Order: sequence, then C-alpha cells, then structure tokens
Amino acid sequence: MVKRGKRIVSKILCATVLFTMTAVPGAVFAESDEALEAADTGSKAVETEAPDAANEAAQTEQKAAAPAAQKEETKAPAQESQAAPKAQAAKSQAKDSQVATHSFDGVTVSVTPADKRNGNTITACKGTVTLKAVLINGSDGTYDYTWYKKGRIVNTIVGTNSSYTPDDNGAYYVRVNRRWDFKLGKESETITVNFENHNAIAAGAKAATCTEEGHSAYWTCNKCGKLFENASATKEITQIPTIPKKPHNITTHAVNLDATCTTDGHLEHWACTSCGALFWDQAGTKPATEAEVTIPAAHTWEADYTVDNEPTCTTTGSKSIHCKNCDATTSEQTIDMLPHTLTKTEAKAATCTEPGHDAYWTCEICKQRFADENGKELIPEIIPTDPLGHDLKLVEKVDATCLKDGHEAYWECKTCGKIFADEACQNELEAPVVIKATGHKFGDWKVVKDPTVGEAGMKERVCEKCGYTETEAIPALDAAKEKLAKATADKANDDSAKTGDDMNVALYSLLALLAASGAVGAAYRRRTTEK
Repeated sequence: MVKRGKRIVSKILCATVLFTMTAVPGAVFAESDEALEAADTGSKAVETEAPDAANEAAQTEQKAAAPAAQKEETKAPAQESQAAPKAQAAKSQAKDSQVATHSFDGVTVSVTPADKRNGNTITACKGTVTLKAVLINGSDGTYDYTWYKKGRIVNTIVGTNSSYTPDDNGAYYVRVNRRWDFKLGKESETITVNFENHNAIAAGAKAATCTEEGHSAYWTCNKCGKLFENASATKEITQIPTIPKKPHNITTHAVNLDATCTTDGHLEHWACTSCGALFWDQAGTKPATEAEVTIPAAHTWEADYTVDNEPTCTTTGSKSIHCKNCDATTSEQTIDMLPHTLTKTEAKAATCTEPGHDAYWTCEICKQRFADENGKELIPEIIPTDPLGHDLKLVEKVDATCLKDGHEAYWECKTCGKIFADEACQNELEAPVVIKATGHKFGDWKVVKDPTVGEAGMKERVCEKCGYTETEAIPALDAAKEKLAKATADKANDDSAKTGDDMNVALYSLLALLAASGAVGAAYRRRTTEK
C-alpha cells in the first residue's frame, strides 16, 4: 500500500507540473526546478523528499476505498509497468520539442517614466510606473519572465512581452529563462519603487455654450498628468468629463438693408443672440458667414478729374476723381509745380574783414533763393564766403633820437593798409604810436682854446647820446686884469715850491728806512737757510 501511495503522489506531481507548463502560460514556475526534477525522477523523489506525505496519502486512500483497492491490487503492477515508460517518454519528448535554441547574455530593466528614475530607484505616482525586462544580446524566441518583489514571485509572463506594472512600494527584479529551461535563468538588477501621492489640481466646472463644450469639475495630478473625478485622486478617469454644446438662441432677425457710400448693407438673415452666429433661416439649419450676408459699401465715381489744389512755384497741386454722392475722392494725382521767376544777384568778393558771397537767384514770387539759374538747388539763406583776413607785416620799433621822433612797433595789412598795435588785429591804430625826440644831453664845457688879450678863446661840450658837439666863444682877456692875475699866480707858485721841498726831505728819509729793513730781513733768511 505504501508503494501504491507513492506512485499516486508521483503521478499527481507530474500532472501538476505538466499542466502548469502547458495549460497556464502565465503561471508562476520560474522557481519550480525541484518540482520538475521530482517529476522526472518519479517515486525516487517522493521517497527522498516526502515519505510522510506519501504514507499519509496512502493510508487515506486505503481507508476510503479498501474494497476497490483490493480488486485493483493485482492489476496495478502490470498496468503501471507498461504505462510508466510511455508517460516518461512522452513527457521528455514534449519538453525537448519546446526547449528553445535561442539565447541571451543577461537582462536589465528599463523604467517608464524614465525621467523619474534616479539610479535604480524610481519615485512616481502610483499606477504610472512600468518595469520592462530588456534582454542583453538576446535572440528572437519565447522566454519566461518571472518578476519578484523581495524574493517573492509577483508575476510570471511567457512570451515576448516582458512588461510589469507594480502596484505597491518595494524592491523588484526579474528572472528570465529560455522557455522550458529552468536552470539557465539570469536575474536583473533590483529596482526600488517608491510611490508618492497624487497632487491633484482642481479644474472647476465650465458651463457649455452654444459655441463651446463645457465640462464638469475634475482634478489633474501635476506630477503624472492623470485625471480624477475627485479631489482625493482615488477615482481615475481617462478623459475630461465634457458637457455638450447648448443649442443656438436664434432670436435676432435682420431684414434687407441697402449699402451706402460708407456703410455696408446686408441681406436678410437671422443671428444667435448668445454667440452672434449667422443663419439664413430662423431654425438655424443653414449657417451663413458675415461676408455672405454683407453688401459692401460702394461709391459712384465721376468720369473726369477735379483739381483739388492749384500748383505754385513752391508746392505741387493735386487732382482726383470725386464721388457723385459724397465727398470721397479716389485716384489722386499730383500736378507739377510752376517754374520760378528768378532774378540774379552778382557775387561779392570778400575783403580782409567783410565776408563775400557767391552769385544767387531770387524768385520774385515766393522770395526763395537758389544757387542755380534754373531754380533747382534751394538755399535757405545766403551762404557767405569767409573774410580773407589781414595779410600782416611787422613794422619794427624806431627809437626817438635827440632831435627826431620815433614810433612803437606795429602791424600793417598789406591788402587794406590798416595798422594794428597787436598781431591779433584787436587794436586798430589810426597812426603809429609816436615816441617823442629826447633832446641833447650835454656834458661839461671844455676849453679848447684859451682866450688871450685881444683874442677870444673857444670852449665846447659834447651830447652824451648822439655825440653832437656844441661850441661857444670865450671872450678875449682884458690887459690890466691879466697882469694882476699873473702876479697872483706867480706868488702862489713860489709858496707851492717851498712846501714841496720840505715834503721831499721827509719822503727820502722814509725810503732809506724801508731799504735798510729789507736788507736785514734778507740776511736773516740766508742764515736760516744755511743752518
């Protein structure tokens, strides 16, 4: 009975594994290598891994169906001996036929939205995160994608779609196996998902009009952009809850109105008082446009031109076509100016101090001046030519003499002959500044010829500045007076001679004394030198 129970458990395990791999493509099996091995090894796996369970199953079955078991006991060994090899061969053939020949080098995880990823962590609103297994150098084929959260299987996907949407915070990774190959799987990095609350921003209700839909109040998360119908962001909606447009309120009726020169007219039509939309009928079934109902304003023009402004020699005139019904004009044209009536003013040459000017012409009618005889080049004012300026020469200063006046230095214009006290021509002079003659400055009189008795003498004096000599006669001497003067002079000479003799004796004595002193000094010096 124990052996029978073991066989039954083995069959149940094999059937379970086969059903999982064939009938339920999305079922969890990425971590069931032990189960597959147990099915392949049959009762050996049961004996080594679950003897207690087999015994319990056998005992239960024996109690529940003891009579049937006794009848089948003799048949079972033969049937099982024939069925076991066939089942094992079929299972092996099925597995071998579905093991893929494709391969891959590894697996990584891409995250949506990518901008919310920071390394291997993503922080985003709940319901917005999608994890996708991406094979590294993977060939085409069917793979088993098993998603884990903290080591616990949360989803298994068979096929080519490897995306998984987590619904809770946690650390997620994926294990990928080739289809039916449970031993050569590869695992991705771990992605930590942190969900944060939606930040719902209210959009108030908007009433519908006849031109625009409205909407009910809704909330938008400013983090992920999802829409919600409540402020707590628990009831997600896929689109804005719109309110249909209202019907037009067509109550305005416009009858035919003729256009004028300046005001548009219009054809009969109806209008919505709410939005202003136009219609050809009151029911609002035939829309119309502003251009379609409008009769444009229009003028009735005369055939010929009317002169509006007569031309002059300074302004152009104008003419235009006038409207017969109003003051409007069109097709304005310019009438050329009239020619000037010009009189020439001859050119004036500039002087040293006065400007000149070129020749010009003046219109007798408008009084404007022109630089040419054809009246083309207007000159607002006469343009003077610059004064020539004085052509100066310096007249040096002439000093006054004893008898002749001099003058100060001055500048004289070679062109106009004017004279100036300064080179800048700021002080004009009527005549040079005169330096008056100084007159002679004589020295003392000198007698050049003594007068004698009966004959006059001569004396002279010389001017110290110019050397002019002035002479003057000395009257002749009187004989009596001359005799008396001589006697007086002789007596004076005698007295002078006597006084001179006494002075000579004293002088000679002094000279002798000085000579003796010199001799003594010389002898003393000789003796000192010899020693």
